This record gives sequence, C-alpha cells and structure tokens, in this order.
Amino acid sequence: MIPKFLVGDNSAMEDSVFIIHTQSPKFILDIDSENIHWLENFDKINLNFKGENLKKYTKDLIDQAKKFYDKELEYYEKYD
Repeated sequence: MIPKFLVGDNSAMEDSVFIIHTQSPKFILDIDSENIHWLENFDKINLNFKGENLKKYTKDLIDQAKKFYDKELEYYEKYD
C-alpha cells in the first residue's frame, strides 16, 4: 500500500519541496507556494463538492499535507 502522502523534490527546482497526495483526488502541492497541480479531472471522479464545499475540502487537504510535511521534517531533524 502506498502512503497517503509522499515528499518529493527535483534537482531542477532545488528550492522547492512537493507533497504528493496519492489518494483521490490526487494532487501535487508545492509546500512553499501552496500551488496545487491536480492529477485528476474533477468531472471524472465522484466528488459531491461544489463551490464553497470544494474550497473547504481543498483547504483541509492542504492542511493535512502541511501537517504531514512538518511531521516528516521533525523526524529527519531528530535523526540528522
């Protein structure tokens, strides 16, 4: 089973760290800018969210991703 969140980086974008959300709706979050790249088409997945509900759902996912990232940082700092 793949974890719900993964940390990613790329040497072409040395200053950026990304959080990959592996469950539907899949997305990649640039942790610093909070820009989201959705990996799914909302028309094709069964989400019953529209307007403000979708904004709240998205905010909740971003908050979860940021908490995951903070927890990962704490782990790496502890063993660095």
